[in-house]
Amino acid sequence: MLWTLPKTNASPAVDKRTAADIRRQVQALIGTPVPAWNEVDSNGQPTGVSAALIGIFARFAEIILQRLNQAPLKNFMAFLNLLGAAPLPPQPAQAPLTFSPVPGSGGDGVVPVGTLVAAPPPEGQQEPVVFQTERELSVTTAQLMALCIRDPERDQYACYQVSATGELPDVAVFAGNKASEHALYLGDELLGLPHLDQLTLVLTLAPALKEELAIRWRCWNGADWQKIGSNGSDEDKIPANSGSYTIIFNNVPAIPPQDDRRSEREPPMAAWQSEQAAEPHCASAEHNKGRSPCCN
Repeated sequence: MLWTLPKTNASPAVDKRTAADIRRQVQALIGTPVPAWNEVDSNGQPTGVSAALIGIFARFAEIILQRLNQAPLKNFMAFLNLLGAAPLPPQPAQAPLTFSPVPGSGGDGVVPVGTLVAAPPPEGQQEPVVFQTERELSVTTAQLMALCIRDPERDQYACYQVSATGELPDVAVFAGNKASEHALYLGDELLGLPHLDQLTLVLTLAPALKEELAIRWRCWNGADWQKIGSNGSDEDKIPANSGSYTIIFNNVPAIPPQDDRRSEREPPMAAWQSEQAAEPHCASAEHNKGRSPCCN
């Protein structure tokens, strides 16, 4: 069993008097045994040899009281020794260090383990305090430009830009401040056919939704996303515990194909987009992993 000494003596003081308290008590009591003593000034303070002797006595008494007040801690250490506990050995001081590449160095560098680093000497001393690194450190010229955070528990994200001075704002590092987008993109050459009177889309949900989910649909008109209704409404509300859901689109406008093919053998695709009609109401990462067909 190992233990460390407390930073301060937490045990109650046996005698709390200081040298000033003892000096005042001696001055008040000296007149009783020595009534003829009158070596004081107009304010009643001792002067001359009397002042020196009283001051010396008060200081020596204060030193004795300081030693006496350490007796409870000494007894406590003796008690721990009887229990078989030993104090921790002295530990070297540690301090965090930051290494930066020299401007114009043009490349990354390595700080080997055991590199000596000197700190300014403490007040009243001439010799600097020398540390050495505990492990190898890679110094890179890369600079932090932005901090992006994904918070799946709250279904949020955040992105912060680094200022010109290289500092980030005071932010919560692991919390988002914007609702995460939940969108499903559909693309097929059939969506670009003209005169498409009706389109039926069947969504199979595995596992089933635990909560109702509202969805908006949009189609790409060649320049922007435009709203398109389904099932006679601007929104689809998929009820909770649904294993599948059928969506019917009537009078579907012709959707111009987008030439974003991965190879020359693939035909151009027409694209649709679905998104949640309101801010995501799910509050768990489980929903974000795929419980909704429109979650990323």
